Amino acid sequence: MADVVSVLGGGERKAYSGSATALSESYSPVGGAGFYLREVSLKLDVACTEVENFTITKDAVDGADWDSEVFSQPMSGKISSYVRFEGKGIPFSPGDKVLIAFDNTDNNNYNVLLTVSE
Repeated sequence: MADVVSVLGGGERKAYSGSATALSESYSPVGGAGFYLREVSLKLDVACTEVENFTITKDAVDGADWDSEVFSQPMSGKISSYVRFEGKGIPFSPGDKVLIAFDNTDNNNYNVLLTVSE
């Protein structure tokens, strides 16, 4: 479940959290406007022991042929991940979604912070 933790000038930050479950979240702005993905951070309560990736994907409104993985990081032995996209960020067209996923086989508690701008 997402909570708006702050509204920025022309953008917002969303927080997601969970425990003992796979991380599978999506984001699209209310009204389906275009936006830029600026940064994403993931924090786990304990380092991951499994070989699995934390991924961020663009789910394109134009269909699966236009979907693309924008970030992937192996999490084995890691407790956090942070990515900041250069310039304005990764552009998303009206109707596109950000998909955030992590298998979380270790059943860790997690927190994710996603920052977007208009």
